[in-house]
Amino acid sequence: MSSQESKFYVSELLDLSKYTFERALADDDWDQFIERSPQGTVFSSSVFLQATGHKLSLWKAFKNNEWVGVVVTGETDDGMSTCLIPFAIYGGIIKRQSSLNQPLPQIQTEEFRLIAAAIGHLSATYRTVQLGLCPELRDMRPFLWHNYGEDGDKFILDLRYTSLVSLENSGVSVDLDKNNVYKSSSKSRRQEIRYGFKAGVTTRSIDQIDDFMHFYEMTFARQGISLDREEHETVRRICTALQSKNMINMYGTYTAEDDLASIFVFARDSKRAYYLFGANHPDFRDSYSGTLGLFQSLNMLADTGCAEVDLEGVNSPKRGYFKLSFGGTLTPYYRVTLHQQ
Repeated sequence: MSSQESKFYVSELLDLSKYTFERALADDDWDQFIERSPQGTVFSSSVFLQATGHKLSLWKAFKNNEWVGVVVTGETDDGMSTCLIPFAIYGGIIKRQSSLNQPLPQIQTEEFRLIAAAIGHLSATYRTVQLGLCPELRDMRPFLWHNYGEDGDKFILDLRYTSLVSLENSGVSVDLDKNNVYKSSSKSRRQEIRYGFKAGVTTRSIDQIDDFMHFYEMTFARQGISLDREEHETVRRICTALQSKNMINMYGTYTAEDDLASIFVFARDSKRAYYLFGANHPDFRDSYSGTLGLFQSLNMLADTGCAEVDLEGVNSPKRGYFKLSFGGTLTPYYRVTLHQQ
């Protein structure tokens, strides 16, 4: 065990010597591992990772030659540090699917050891370590205890939140008084939904990425922000790649005059949908298309068999207020960073 791996571990209690790490490729085997793990999301799939065009730091974790986890993050051009991957909300350390009927203490111990071993490996390999973790990775103790009781560098934990919306008992044909999304929404949000219906606002499935990119540009222009060309191309690549694998749902919301007012883009995996992008036409920002469009999009997702939507971040006041008003569960996740001298 390296000195990096042993800084807070008592060998009699926590032996990490059996863990090894190998560079990984985002291939079919990788995707199957991500699919099976409760911590795996669309953001760690090969199609999403490759579409970002970013340099990747992907690792397989083995215990006694048995594949038990992966590490998903970006890598700086000089190869000296890890970094976040553009638009990949979650990733980091991902544990394999637990065995059926495996006792909870054993599941928790395996997760702890995997995280601890990954920290040891990454801190010995890179000068700076940065990871964007998924909400299902709940044990932060290995990060908090790195260099515990010593003067060495410590991890910085950035607490963030998302909103998880259940689509149970929801759908386009479900009456409002029985619709779970509607009933779970705030009073003011329910009022805006009703106003939107009265105004003749409608939503339907669309597939034109060009329309979305035009709206995306207008959204930035309205805020006086010039959209970076590289970001523009990355967003287009992600949408195109996901669409080619049927891993995306796009919805357009229209005024009563059939003007396209808002577009909502959701990434999909077998577990849930993720609010990826949204954009509004500046001329129709007061048309209820934002509220009713998202509400109708959630119900259309329910009709596809989707059980849950991750609204992907409620980490600024206005965005958080809007998304949480649809009644989701406030759910924490972390970004962690280690700067080593």
